[in-house]
Amino acid sequence: DFSYHYDMDRVIELHTEPGAQVYVDDELVGTTDSEGKLTIKKPAGTYNVKVVFTNGISVEKTVEIQSDIDNTVNFDYGTVNINVIDGLSGESLAGVSVSGNLTTTIDGSYETNMPYGEYILEFSKDGYWSEDKTIEVDGDNEIIVQLFPTTTIFKVSSEQQGAQLFPNGEATIYLNVEPVKDTYGGLLYIDGITIKSVKDENGVSLDYQNGAYVIGDLKEGESKKIKIGVETDDTVGDRAIQIRLKGNDVLGNEYTTDYQLGYTILDLPVSVVVPSKWVIGVKIRPLMDGNALYLKKYLMKIFC
Repeated sequence: DFSYHYDMDRVIELHTEPGAQVYVDDELVGTTDSEGKLTIKKPAGTYNVKVVFTNGISVEKTVEIQSDIDNTVNFDYGTVNINVIDGLSGESLAGVSVSGNLTTTIDGSYETNMPYGEYILEFSKDGYWSEDKTIEVDGDNEIIVQLFPTTTIFKVSSEQQGAQLFPNGEATIYLNVEPVKDTYGGLLYIDGITIKSVKDENGVSLDYQNGAYVIGDLKEGESKKIKIGVETDDTVGDRAIQIRLKGNDVLGNEYTTDYQLGYTILDLPVSVVVPSKWVIGVKIRPLMDGNALYLKKYLMKIFC
């Protein structure tokens, strides 16, 4: 007698994170190697394949294995670096708990692999307001999470932190303000630079009362963008605008948020030829550098 055995199983080559556990129809079939590969043999058919990443996040796919070809299945992922900082000082925070789609504790920064998709994470720490953040993973990401102390009622940020300005110049600083809960009677104080105007995002000037600009009442999650027109002096170097926000909660408790916006005044990026002849008074010379216009003032004093 002569018998012939034909192997009906097909090869599935799975690609994903190294060290991930792979389940087929709820049965653990292996762990991916150092290159993120695992070879599985199964008869043709439809299977539920689940991959559990090393951080506990799982992702599933329905995979149809065809009888006439070998099959490759990819579970794409990105490397996500999460940094948690104090929203006012910018310093890294330790002992931050993360819950939601990912459960872990972060000491300043945390790097992990996450399958492609959208995730909602909650960050919490004693003495700070909790923060929910939605993360979209479609490649490698770096995420910065700001937590604000519970002694404050406003989240404050500016995309122009570290801005570079020029002497005797004018600029607009954009400030983003968002209350962590319903806030009443909000006031904005600004110090450290000459203020030309303070307006909301619609260009309406904020009322000025007793040394403060009136923000008014804001609902939780309602952000307000404030445009601050400033004028620099004639000296170069590192400076800071001191921002203070005050507001009350529904019970009348007052909160104060202090925020420092750093900036640098650079020397003009052009050379200046001083006029050979002078007249008494102030001489203003316009200077062009590409599309930018700068003004430089000269004052000649005569001593008798």
